[in-house]
Amino acid sequence: MKGERTKNPMIRLAEFIFQPCTHCRAPCGSRTRTSQPCCSSDCCLAWVGFSKLIDSRRRDTQVLRQAREKCTKLHREMAAVEDSSIPAEHLRAAARHLALVERWLERDQSKDDFQIDAKMQADELAAELGLTAGLASGADLEEFLEIFFPAAGPHELLATAIPCLVKSSSFRHPGKIYISNERICFRSSVLGMQSKFVIQWAMVDWLRLITSDSNSMHPVRIQLKGPVEFDGGEVRKFDIRVFDVSALAQLHSCSSYFVGSGLFDQLMKEGAGDTPSVAAETPQR
Repeated sequence: MKGERTKNPMIRLAEFIFQPCTHCRAPCGSRTRTSQPCCSSDCCLAWVGFSKLIDSRRRDTQVLRQAREKCTKLHREMAAVEDSSIPAEHLRAAARHLALVERWLERDQSKDDFQIDAKMQADELAAELGLTAGLASGADLEEFLEIFFPAAGPHELLATAIPCLVKSSSFRHPGKIYISNERICFRSSVLGMQSKFVIQWAMVDWLRLITSDSNSMHPVRIQLKGPVEFDGGEVRKFDIRVFDVSALAQLHSCSSYFVGSGLFDQLMKEGAGDTPSVAAETPQR
């Protein structure tokens, strides 16, 4: 009819979904999405094609689940094999990352389900890092949220906070290093003078324990892929001192999980350059 308005595409789509098949008169809207067409007519074939588009999210979830289960199986099988070239930490991290995407595809977007999902992520991260007491909470978490606001992402979780010293030129800044699943942060406050840095895990090349004669502190070097600002200048590496052995173990777990190599993969001699060299076969605890 002349002058008639063009019908909204969404209205045409809804009419197509719920109207009977023009050939076999089967109610398209009541047919199971994954079923085969009841006849060879264009409307039945189009319905099945449309259903595949709707179900793509479900199929993606199944593919991710299979990949995650394969990573988990390989990690379990390779644990019994003595081969240093096996990327065990990468397999474990891959399984976790795939699980997160899988849950994102499956989850309902309601607020309650989102909170439950966040709790599951926190519990899983704590288990992966071997943090028996759970992720950081209380004063450490409050300080982190206040000092390093805004968060690096909607799902950032603070794993642990470790007291330490960070070397800058000839001065060692006493403070605390905050380790989340997104970044490494440090903050020092001495006589009103504050220093801090923020490093995304993607910027970290490696972390290594440095052998030292000191029994009271454990030196660790953080090598970066590029320069960052700290204490009025650009730096490409940080030398930190950790006081506690248990804190050193936490740092090792985080390095293994987020970078793919631990503090003890290659030990460095104090005063060495930027390239790690093997200093001992086993770490000195």
